[in-house]
Amino acid sequence: MTDRSNFQAEDFLIDNSFQLYCSGKDPACVTYWEKWIAAHPEKAGAVAEARRLYTILSGNKQPLEVSLQRFRNSVSRSEQVRRTPFSLARWVAAAAILLIAGFLAIFLSRKPGPGADETAYRSVFATKKGEKKRITLQDGSLVVLNAESRIELLPGFNNDQRKLRLVGEAYFEVAHDSKKPFRVQTADFDIRVLGTVFNVKAYPDERFSEATLIRGSISMQPIHIKSGSITLKPSQKVTIFREERKKRGGLQAAKTSEITINHYTRVKDSSIVETAWVRNRLEIYDQRFEDISRTLERWYDVKIKFRDPDLKDYHFTATIGNEDLRQVLDALKKVEKFDYEIKGEKVFISK
Repeated sequence: MTDRSNFQAEDFLIDNSFQLYCSGKDPACVTYWEKWIAAHPEKAGAVAEARRLYTILSGNKQPLEVSLQRFRNSVSRSEQVRRTPFSLARWVAAAAILLIAGFLAIFLSRKPGPGADETAYRSVFATKKGEKKRITLQDGSLVVLNAESRIELLPGFNNDQRKLRLVGEAYFEVAHDSKKPFRVQTADFDIRVLGTVFNVKAYPDERFSEATLIRGSISMQPIHIKSGSITLKPSQKVTIFREERKKRGGLQAAKTSEITINHYTRVKDSSIVETAWVRNRLEIYDQRFEDISRTLERWYDVKIKFRDPDLKDYHFTATIGNEDLRQVLDALKKVEKFDYEIKGEKVFISK
């Protein structure tokens, strides 16, 4: 069996099974690579780069096959000098295929498909702390990524299906296509839509995940809870509270997950709390300080530590716009008494 743990982008690109995974034509290859990628998170960057190049090259089928074959031959010849400093022959071959990819990218950018833009051919989009992104997918759908979030388009996106995975938070305006339902997969639920506007929040470090419907209709299927499909109407929000596990007498005691269905929250100026972040506003409505701290960490790229656990249960209601972190904390201090200390990228909260 091939050891792919040391593969770089060019290695993935010439691997036959990886090409079938990218094209989505072989279910066995798709299953294999999804499991392999999940087991090797350290290779996410190389895999994403290889998929990006494959997507660009596949815009012209014959050059793709020809260039890949030439690249295989070049790499095969370079195996003899693999142990020499810098593996010069190998990198010359890599540079050649990258040059081909560049020319094809220019060609494709001059003849974009409907609703396509410079981001349409990528398969992975991510944001850092303190960052947001607006992305137009090749099907014309708009995605706004909140801070520290990531979406991955599954192989074959916009060919015979429109599936993506989300970690973090994203706002979607989905282009209608009755033949290709739009699907969003998270760790807690799968969402199926045709054309609609909704928000999904599914950060792995949060106590809950939620989906909020603004317009249209969506159906969602919880993954870890035995429940039928849930259909949302406009203004409704589904929240899934995750399992909490605590050690009791050396055993793991699990608290059963719960699902609630409510309406989204509006504040005085008619802003929707759940989607205010899309307009660079943070609406806090009767939230625990611990939950607020996670949002502030992502918005301001800091790490917040509570020196007194009781502080985590303080509740606040507030609106945050362009204020810096000190201004936000000073405003919260006027509601509940606490002190804070900022040391570089760390913030310490105490009584």
